Amino acid sequence: IGASRGDYRAAIDEYEPQRRAGVFGSELLGRLGYAYSASGRRDDALAILKELEAQPENARVYAHLAILHAGLGDKRRALECLDKSARRRESEVIFIAVEPHYSSLQSEPAFQALRKQIGI
Repeated sequence: IGASRGDYRAAIDEYEPQRRAGVFGSELLGRLGYAYSASGRRDDALAILKELEAQPENARVYAHLAILHAGLGDKRRALECLDKSARRRESEVIFIAVEPHYSSLQSEPAFQALRKQIGI
């Protein structure tokens, strides 16, 4: 809820208890890393990035890596991850047009091409 309002400190307060409870899925980690970055906790975001990059076989990791790279301001890496997500046919890629974490990518020609490629 916090992230949807742009309140990343509230999002961290929502995500961290889940993580402490043992939830380590790539979606939670990607969103937590984005929230860390958006709230100025870049080192924490980079630590999450290392965790996500250690999970290459997770079926959803590339879409969530893209979220984190977007949060870190690395558009090139975010777009590479979204492209890989699309090539792997990850289900989350169909939400790129409405996922607020990708808003910084929307004006990029590669993002527009990816949307066209997947038909959204």
